[in-house]
Amino acid sequence: MSVSLVMIVPASLLDDANATGLALGVGPENFTVALSSDGSTVTHYGALHQLAQPEFVQMLADAEGGTLPPITWEDHGLTEARVQAVVDALIADVSSEYSRPGDHFTAVLASNNLEVLHG
Repeated sequence: MSVSLVMIVPASLLDDANATGLALGVGPENFTVALSSDGSTVTHYGALHQLAQPEFVQMLADAEGGTLPPITWEDHGLTEARVQAVVDALIADVSSEYSRPGDHFTAVLASNNLEVLHG
């Protein structure tokens, strides 16, 4: 069963976060929503995966525990240390409680004092 997955990274790690996503086969530009902790400066970027598969969620949990997937990160312009830095800074929230995934995203933003920057 798939679940809603919200992921947020600091703006300073955007390139490495997107490169990690590409290396994992989920695409080159996953973090596309500009977010702010002060209302005017882009401080973070967010992604919402409405149909996250259990295997991906487990891989994320393993990475948060220090076990990265067995990928030759250097082939993707990364190192294990850079990928682990993304994982360590990542705000990730998995839920099946929301009938509308946008509500999940909004709740995670609120709990982390972040807002979407428009324009």
